[in-house]
Amino acid sequence: MEDTEQKVEQNTKEMREKMLIDLFKVGRIKFKLVSTSKGWSHSTREDILNFKAILQKQLPKMPKEYIFKVIFNEKHKNIICLLDEKIIGGVCYRPFYEMNFIEIVFLAVDAEVQVSGHGSMIIDMLKEHIKREIQDIEPNFLDYLGYPTKMKNPIYILTYADNYAIGFFKKQGFGTEIRFKNWQGYIKDYEGGTLVQCKVLWEINYLKKMELLEKKRIEFIMKMDGKSTFNILRDPVDFKHLKSVWDIPGLKEAHFKEDMFISSDKKLKNVLQYILSDIRTDRHAWPFLLPVNEKEVLDYYQIIKEPMDLSTIEKNIENNQYNSLQEFEFDFRKIFKNCYTYNAPTTTYCKCASILEKKFDNKLNEVRHVLENRTRLSIGIEKKSQDRKVNIEKKKTVEIKQKEKNNTTSAQNAQPQKRESVHKKKQPSTFVVFQPDGHVDTTKLNISQSFGTKPVQTSQQTKKKEKFRDEKKTSDEEDDIFNLDMMNGNSGDFF
Repeated sequence: MEDTEQKVEQNTKEMREKMLIDLFKVGRIKFKLVSTSKGWSHSTREDILNFKAILQKQLPKMPKEYIFKVIFNEKHKNIICLLDEKIIGGVCYRPFYEMNFIEIVFLAVDAEVQVSGHGSMIIDMLKEHIKREIQDIEPNFLDYLGYPTKMKNPIYILTYADNYAIGFFKKQGFGTEIRFKNWQGYIKDYEGGTLVQCKVLWEINYLKKMELLEKKRIEFIMKMDGKSTFNILRDPVDFKHLKSVWDIPGLKEAHFKEDMFISSDKKLKNVLQYILSDIRTDRHAWPFLLPVNEKEVLDYYQIIKEPMDLSTIEKNIENNQYNSLQEFEFDFRKIFKNCYTYNAPTTTYCKCASILEKKFDNKLNEVRHVLENRTRLSIGIEKKSQDRKVNIEKKKTVEIKQKEKNNTTSAQNAQPQKRESVHKKKQPSTFVVFQPDGHVDTTKLNISQSFGTKPVQTSQQTKKKEKFRDEKKTSDEEDDIFNLDMMNGNSGDFF
């Protein structure tokens, strides 16, 4: 059920993002860069004031004076999103390109269009814009900063997010593990917020990520089509007639191996926890959740010599005290037996115990068949493993004997050696002897035992700029309006 809901949510998100891209292509959605660093024109003031109104509405706890001061600051830039020529949201950021990162100060979308993908699209547009903006800096300034001709180092986006916004930023590729360290001393450390970072890759065009994912999905399916039978639909399995796990249709075709089975102890523990959880949450289980209080029931422990309750059983499961289903059942039966012994049949306690015992019997029968099949399977696997070890031992013994025989034969057929060589000490032959304990040296098999990924190490900027040079100003405001070139740019346009 959970998987189905996630798939529906994912499909809805994909459809929503495709729809927004289509609106962007036809011109209904537009993005515009506005900043006082390029002048105080009437249109710039109007756009920033309209964006300020959205920020004040969506961030009511933020002081109005602070919002006004930041978005009108020449060091900050604002990318606003327009739907049918009306501003519906935007992002305010401050670039620190000399340190290879930017800081998001504000991000807001009008409540009327929230949960429709506009916030994600604003972040995608920001990622593509900063990749272009950093390349628009004068070439000699790039040389001064030590940047290569091709921008290979990733750009980082950092921001402080409150508890309500962390989930949104995680969906946009942000994480709470801060590996980029050059931000210290450049942005303020806010209380009550969590610092998150995102690495912007040059190889990906974030405005075309849905096309990229679809292409990779099709490529993956085509590759797997000839190697796997995952796309073949089979009838549901009748577990009543299932004698072995290998009887499940498609399991052998999926190249399932014996070593993929989890240990029997872990399987048993999972089953016991499943039964206990179902019994404990029943509304009739309340008398048996905890041990009987001897201060309230004075003679209980004089009559009941082997007390038992659900909390004690839970501790035993966690400490791996049960080696079989029978041991678990034995302790569980104590609860019902003790209840029937101490209480009268007409009491509420006995009635609860009777109902709970029936439910316990049903659960026990439900899992017993599965455990029996797994036990038979485990025995079969263990027998196969032992047979394999015996065969390997026999094979090694035969190889050793054959090698000794060959050495003897070659010695008999050898030419007479010089007399002084007779007194030389004969070196013993060396053989690889199989260890009967079944130990396998994975280093000789070239099997990697490390499944983690090596942490990505970021390069440190060796040169720092004392004073940041302003970008080239232009009087043409049309250059600040984003167009379809962002979708067809050089960055990440590989498909």
